[in-house]
Amino acid sequence: MSGELLFGLTVAGLLLAWVAASRPRQWLNIPSRRQAKPAGFVPQLLMGGPLLMWFLIACAAAYALTNPKRTVETAKIQLRDRVYVISIDCSTSMGNGPDSTMERIKEMTKEFVRKREGDFIGISAYSGASSKSRGNGYARVIVPPTDDLAQVESAIGVTKQGLLGAYTAIGDGIWVSIMALMEDQAADALGENYSRVRLERSVDSLGTPGEDLRYAQEVAEAVGTQTGKFIILFTDGKFNTGMFPPKAIWFARRLGMRVHFIAYESSGATGLSPQEQEENKRAIIKSVLESGGLYRESSNLDAMPALFEEVHRAEERTFILDRARRTVDRRYPVYVFMAACFIAWLLVEHLWLKVP
Repeated sequence: MSGELLFGLTVAGLLLAWVAASRPRQWLNIPSRRQAKPAGFVPQLLMGGPLLMWFLIACAAAYALTNPKRTVETAKIQLRDRVYVISIDCSTSMGNGPDSTMERIKEMTKEFVRKREGDFIGISAYSGASSKSRGNGYARVIVPPTDDLAQVESAIGVTKQGLLGAYTAIGDGIWVSIMALMEDQAADALGENYSRVRLERSVDSLGTPGEDLRYAQEVAEAVGTQTGKFIILFTDGKFNTGMFPPKAIWFARRLGMRVHFIAYESSGATGLSPQEQEENKRAIIKSVLESGGLYRESSNLDAMPALFEEVHRAEERTFILDRARRTVDRRYPVYVFMAACFIAWLLVEHLWLKVP
């Protein structure tokens, strides 16, 4: 038996003893029971009512002193939000003109966006200046994530061949897309301690002799898991400039973001040997799959709509069951019961029994 319950029962016993002792004794000055008519059941019950009410009040008070609580699990269905950044290759191999790969991909992307009505979608673009270039200066966010589909379609429309250079900076395209999805949260969480340049240097050190990922991990922990945020990257070439894509994908995975990769085999020159191209490709595929994303590739542009559709199905808006547990204080109904018993005692003791 808990100490609180024992204390409550002791208080209840003392209260009952006090009530019983304080009631005045009444005698009938008659020689025999037979000369008095016995009272009926209901009057006898009412005569004992005040003591019964105090007994119930004492028991309820003892129960309330144990601080009774119960755990309630609630469930609600809610729509899981989706936030995307679609990153478009703007290297020169994309071509120019109404029948170019660039224009066809833009139309496919617009069609994909129309199916994502209700989601937040941003657009980024990437290319590059040379095979020896470095930094995120070869990728830009055209429009940050928004649910204004007209604005998104306009952003897709301004992308064009050679927008930021001739080469293919896939890693930078992923990097600026990550920034579009989480940089505001990082700045809020870290305040003056947040530095985009420092973060990029930390991520870029991955796999090098001077690897130092402490700041990248600090930012990821401060921001937390970015549930429901995705990057969809389209390219028609091979990575040949900027940040090594698996490094950017590593940080996306550290944040809980999935990266979907749609590749169209280009016949354009990349400046890399076949062996280098194959090694880069294997590294990208491995990192994309580790992020939980899809890697899809085709040598036929006509097959690209099916690849977009596959990504669409992989990230369809879903309903989730959100469960929550909360503790409910059970003393309130006990107090209501005690008040009702007290009112009943008043009615019986001071009104019904006082009636001549």
